[in-house]
Amino acid sequence: MQKIVILGSDEMVVFHPTNAGFAYGCGLFETIKLAGGRLYFWPAHWRRLQGAAHTLGIECHCNETAVLAAIRELVRTESVVNGTIKLSLFADKLYVYSRPPLSVADGPLRLKVDLESRINEHSHLAGHKTHNYMENFLLLQECRRQGYHDVLRMNTSGSLAETAVGNVFFIHAGQLCTPSEGVGILPGIMRATVLEMARSERMDTNAGVFSLDALKSAEAMFVTNVSGGILPVFQVCSREILFEKDSESHPTVKRLSVLLARVEEKDSIAL
Repeated sequence: MQKIVILGSDEMVVFHPTNAGFAYGCGLFETIKLAGGRLYFWPAHWRRLQGAAHTLGIECHCNETAVLAAIRELVRTESVVNGTIKLSLFADKLYVYSRPPLSVADGPLRLKVDLESRINEHSHLAGHKTHNYMENFLLLQECRRQGYHDVLRMNTSGSLAETAVGNVFFIHAGQLCTPSEGVGILPGIMRATVLEMARSERMDTNAGVFSLDALKSAEAMFVTNVSGGILPVFQVCSREILFEKDSESHPTVKRLSVLLARVEEKDSIAL
C-alpha cells in the first residue's frame, strides 16, 4: 500500500535518481478544484485515478477515506480556501499538495491550431493524466507567448482532438459536438459533466470524429476544464483566421453555463 504524503507549501520531495517517477515520469496525477472550502467532483477524480492506475499497471491501494482525510488535513494546516488540490501517484507514494488557482482567461478564448505536434491516439498513455506532460506544457507556453490562450491539437489521423489543457466542444446545426475518446483525448471530468447535463436536457449530442474544417460552419465553440468550467471561444487561428464567432452569447453555451453552476453546487463536498 502506498504511503500518503501531505506536502505543505514549503516542503520538498526527494527522489533517488533511479526512481522511475523522477527518471521517466512514471506517475499519474489529478488536479481538483477547491473553491470556498469545497472540493469539486471528487468521486469522478478518484475513479479516474484508480482506473488509469489499473490500466497502466501502477499499484493503487490507497484507501479513499484516508486520501480525503489527508486532503482535509492539508486544507486545515495550510489554511487553503481557494486553489487547486493535486494528487500525484507513484509506485510507492501518493502525494497530496496544493497550488494557487489556475489563471482563467478574462473573456472568450483565442486558440492557435497546432498541426505539427500531433497526439498519438495509439499511445499507451493516450487518455491518461500522466506526469509525462512536458509536450502540453511547452505548447501552452509557446502559444501564450504569441498572444493566444491555448493551442488546438489534432491527432495523427488528422482528426480534431483537444487543447493543451482542456476538451473541445462546438455546436453545429443545433447539435453539441465533441471529439470522441477514441481520437486520443484525455476524457476530462468537465467534459463528462457537460455531456451528462446536455443529455439530461434532451440536447442532441455527438461524440465523434471531426476534421478541423468542421469548425468553419460551427455556430459556437467552447473549451472545458475543471478550473475554468465552460470557456467560450472567440477565435481559432491557423495561418489565417479559421473561425470567429460570438460563442459567449450563444443560447446553448449560456444554458450550459447556468446548468453547470447548479451541478457544481451539488457535486462538491465541504472540507
